[in-house]
Amino acid sequence: MVNNTAGAQEILYSLQTDEVPRVMRPMTEQQYALFKRSFLRNYGDDYVATIVDLPEDITLFINSLKSQPPHEQIRAIEDFVRTISYYDMKNKEVMDLKRGKSFSERLEIMEVRVEELREQGKDTALAGKKYAGVCADFALLTSAILRQAGFVSGVLAGFNVSGKRATLSNAHGTAWVAWPSGNGQQEIFAVDGTPDGLAGISRPSLRQYEEIREEKVADLKAEAVEQLDEVMKILDSHNVESIRNLTNGKLESILNAVLRYEVKQDNLAAIKRMLEAYWYSPARAFDLSKGKDLDGFRSFFASEIVAGRESLNLLDDSQVGSLLFNTVKDFLAKMSKASGQEQAYNRLEQLADTLSQSLNKTENKALAVIVTYLRAKQIKGDNE
Repeated sequence: MVNNTAGAQEILYSLQTDEVPRVMRPMTEQQYALFKRSFLRNYGDDYVATIVDLPEDITLFINSLKSQPPHEQIRAIEDFVRTISYYDMKNKEVMDLKRGKSFSERLEIMEVRVEELREQGKDTALAGKKYAGVCADFALLTSAILRQAGFVSGVLAGFNVSGKRATLSNAHGTAWVAWPSGNGQQEIFAVDGTPDGLAGISRPSLRQYEEIREEKVADLKAEAVEQLDEVMKILDSHNVESIRNLTNGKLESILNAVLRYEVKQDNLAAIKRMLEAYWYSPARAFDLSKGKDLDGFRSFFASEIVAGRESLNLLDDSQVGSLLFNTVKDFLAKMSKASGQEQAYNRLEQLADTLSQSLNKTENKALAVIVTYLRAKQIKGDNE
């Protein structure tokens, strides 16, 4: 933040955004309640205190959401505020009235303002609207509803900038909700009650961010599959020079797309159980070239993989990909000590091929990507 701009010719800002928008991970009411208790122990109850006594119709709406999971309730609250709100482009006419007032009084002014604008009859978008105001008003209203619904919430103030210039006209306020990140911490998600369709003002809703995420993830996954096929052909050629010419960026983009957006907890559990069973059982001595041994081998591991999927731990999805990568990497390191590096890679690839019918599509792809990445790094001589 620049506090003293005397003598400054220009102030530059940088804006960093995720290529794929973050979304709230689904959870049960009980899971959110545990998180909320932990949050209140650490930070006190300021962010759950009542902001305003809400009207009966809004209270009835909140009560109607109780059967829904917490993340669905939050999305519904954001949609609701957008539906009942009207952005007052002539807010200056009532700014003096709002100044210094309690939020309860501001709500009354916002209700009267809607009727005033409706009587002027200049905007059909006023149909069904209850409150007229600006983003700061809707931020407070959204946060008040979130708190009454039982969520940890507050108000964010900043800038909604999409171009190369940031001015006071880009100032924007939203509510926020605290959400567990899955690693024992919390993250903040903006919940914006500002109505849709306002150029330079409106932001995507939580639902729209999820749609954007799904589209981007689908594109990244498709690109990763295409690139993986290309890399596999290079590796299958055994042309060391071609392999060494592979860029780290290409390898890592494939790996990240698969591990971050495809691998889930059941995939990690299945592969981990498979590798542990292989390492700690006599199965390592099986001769996979013999039909009798092969049938017994597949039967044994099919049951182990199923057992792995049934023993899930509740993990944050953002952790699962890196855990799987490290699981495979550690397995290869142990195998390399026992039989040599090249034999370790060959043996794991043979294991994956033999059990491909027991593993699902994502698990087969994840193993192929991880082994391909590590083998290429090893051939190139890159350090981890």
